[in-house]
Amino acid sequence: RELRTWIDQGNQGALKHAGSRHVVAGLRRLGIKPLKAQVRVTDPDLKLTTLIDVVGEGPNNTLWVIEIKTTTLNSSNHMKSYRRVCKRTPMMKNGVTHTEQAGHFLQAAFGALALRRLYNVHPNIPVMACVVVATADACRTYVCPDGFMDRRLFKRRTPVPLLLRGRAAANGGAKRTHRA
Repeated sequence: RELRTWIDQGNQGALKHAGSRHVVAGLRRLGIKPLKAQVRVTDPDLKLTTLIDVVGEGPNNTLWVIEIKTTTLNSSNHMKSYRRVCKRTPMMKNGVTHTEQAGHFLQAAFGALALRRLYNVHPNIPVMACVVVATADACRTYVCPDGFMDRRLFKRRTPVPLLLRGRAAANGGAKRTHRA
């Protein structure tokens, strides 16, 4: 909330929370000036929507989509766990290795793709995505690799029809009520 207010006020004023200061420091390292917070984007063809945490402008007229994450871990422990593959489901349905970082990259990349499409961003204007993680002691910034900027990664699977069994199927799915 503090970061959103700060952005709405033109990036002016002091930030009280260490996490907010860490995020701003990370954005400055990337050369990004925050423009707007909490921007809703949708893709009607994919039937997906998200709120972009921050949209900013960087060097060379680059438009940035920034996903902000926080953790109580310090930077060292965060970095150890962020790329760790999930033991239960090592691959996502879209074929991407299942890590916390990959999930964040997918969220940021979808925001970038949807922003470009929804606002008809000119093809000469680059749109990049990144994840900024405020840790307990610092800030880590991760630029989203180009491979995540692929609409096919967000394609929804075809719905599977429900199969009803027994009496409910014979009655067209309706339950019978009995009168006493």
